[in-house]
Amino acid sequence: MCKCSKVLVFLVEMYHGVTLKLSAAVQGNWEEASKFRISCLKSEITPGKFTTLHWATLHGQDKFVEKLLRNLDTNDLRKQTEAGDNALTFAASVGNLKIAQLLVNRDSELVSIEAPDFPVITAAKHRQRELVKYLCPLTPMVKEPCEEAFSLLLWCIYNELFDIALYILQNNIPLATYTPDGRTALTELMTVPWAFESGNEFDNPIQQFVYDCMDVDVPEKSSNQTPNDIESARQNFPKNEKSIKRRVPYLKNIYDEKVKHKQAKNLLKFICDQVRTKGFDELGDINFFEATFSAAKHGIYEFFEVVLEFYPDAIYWEDKSNKNYTVFDYAIENRRSNIFSLYYSSGTIKHFISGHMDKKDNNMLHIAARMPDVGRLGRITGSALQMQREVQWYEVMICVFQT
Repeated sequence: MCKCSKVLVFLVEMYHGVTLKLSAAVQGNWEEASKFRISCLKSEITPGKFTTLHWATLHGQDKFVEKLLRNLDTNDLRKQTEAGDNALTFAASVGNLKIAQLLVNRDSELVSIEAPDFPVITAAKHRQRELVKYLCPLTPMVKEPCEEAFSLLLWCIYNELFDIALYILQNNIPLATYTPDGRTALTELMTVPWAFESGNEFDNPIQQFVYDCMDVDVPEKSSNQTPNDIESARQNFPKNEKSIKRRVPYLKNIYDEKVKHKQAKNLLKFICDQVRTKGFDELGDINFFEATFSAAKHGIYEFFEVVLEFYPDAIYWEDKSNKNYTVFDYAIENRRSNIFSLYYSSGTIKHFISGHMDKKDNNMLHIAARMPDVGRLGRITGSALQMQREVQWYEVMICVFQT
């Protein structure tokens, strides 16, 4: 056999071996994988520096991984792909709690390796609740006032893991007012209005009726507890839960929504409790004014329920960095009737508010006369009803100026 033929045979055998190892890892076939030498199972088997452990983890083969780990050392567990991912990163992204536990039990330092993010941040980005709950108490970074912990907090807020976000803050209080890049926990929470009851819009009145009748108990946890979740809160469901679900199929989803709203409000209260420890002159540094006007734009009534207890003049603040709008101006511009209702509880000072002018000398009547955002107007079905609603807003403004 010539030299070229030998090289060809070698390449074919090597390709065949890689294919078999990849197939065994993907299918979880340990019997086939065990035929290879341990050194072969430790080596990279596909482009991108993927190993057998990486592929088995990505495909959720926990029993295969358990057997494979008996033959691997710490360095094998920490091997990274070209993109910087390791096995725990993959377990966090796909939400495989069993494999994550196996990896961490073998090497507890994996939770602190950025590959390329901390595993707990990767899990939060992919909205893997169980993985975030598991990794949070094990990751020292979570309790440090740093950009990584702040990033984790924000991802929990964006992906509606509010109970875990509260757990993080209770164990890392400085994060409540942490402002590394202009963003704070409060400003970002105000960008998810659907997390609150005031931002909830059900398709029909029956769903709203069921929502109003439900009683949920979401405790404000102490810092020594692990994160709570919807499943534990659901333990307070009535004993005849199953019979109710048969009659109202979407009951569970509505209940989950109400639990989420309670958790978001608990988070809001905790953040505001930390804000109130700051002096008024420091509020600008933590972008509290920005959060206030954002709450008005998005119609988050719960924000004002909490804030007006310790800053009763918040509804009179002016957004001098933008249009010189007040809370009420933003409420009118965005057609937030729940926020504008605060006007009627403002006492005699409401006459001062109605005379307020923005930077272009427009008052509330001028703002009401403008066409609202198309997305906001589109929430009302039919052109006739949309026009009726706009007329109602304008008539209310006229009454305000006449009183």
